[in-house]
Amino acid sequence: MVASPENAFAHLRRIGESLVGLLAASDAVVVAEATAGTRDERDSSSRLLRSETSFRLRRTIAGRGPESETFTLAARPPPLRYASGQVAIVLVVRDRGGELAARDGAGTDRWRAVQGTGAGLVLSDGALSEEVERSLAELWSAARSERSEAPADALARLLEGAPRKLALMAALDLADLAHEGRLPESVASELRTRLADPELAPELRPVLEHALASPGFGEPPPRATAPAVDPRPGPTAGQ
Repeated sequence: MVASPENAFAHLRRIGESLVGLLAASDAVVVAEATAGTRDERDSSSRLLRSETSFRLRRTIAGRGPESETFTLAARPPPLRYASGQVAIVLVVRDRGGELAARDGAGTDRWRAVQGTGAGLVLSDGALSEEVERSLAELWSAARSERSEAPADALARLLEGAPRKLALMAALDLADLAHEGRLPESVASELRTRLADPELAPELRPVLEHALASPGFGEPPPRATAPAVDPRPGPTAGQ
């Protein structure tokens, strides 16, 4: 049985929070390498209190993030875990006078994770193109904009060339915008063009179909029909 676009969308939506929402909640987007695996802090009854991962900063894509070469990222349960050596796009928010500052001292620069389980963006080869970084930086800025159409253009640019997980999260947000009636027709037209591309990543197709199934985005493409037949009798073999 082939899943409908609606069912496929509902399943894929469980991977994590809205990409635009995560970016809006972050102070910075960075590319960083885990220098050790995520470690846990537990209480006397083994209840997980928090998790921490040590990172080496590679570069900052957007916002104002850690300024030192290394930083520690704290996460509340359930945490997004990293293995030593993994390179990832990491969304961070400064701990402003919270429990980390109280524990480690006011002068210590501490950071919290924005991404939760399912929203990790590990880079398999550690690489990210300049075009994708530029689009992600634009989306980070757009997420803070009061212009409702601003995120749609930036999200659409992430559908091509971005790591598959990032592209999928962008597609899911575009589908959300479409069903909220906030997807510009110019972006909808671009999605139709992408759907016509046989090389479109298979995980993106049901999500974009779901987006364009929203009211207000035109009729479905016409079905192929057989050529018209002339009702007049044709010539006989002897003519």
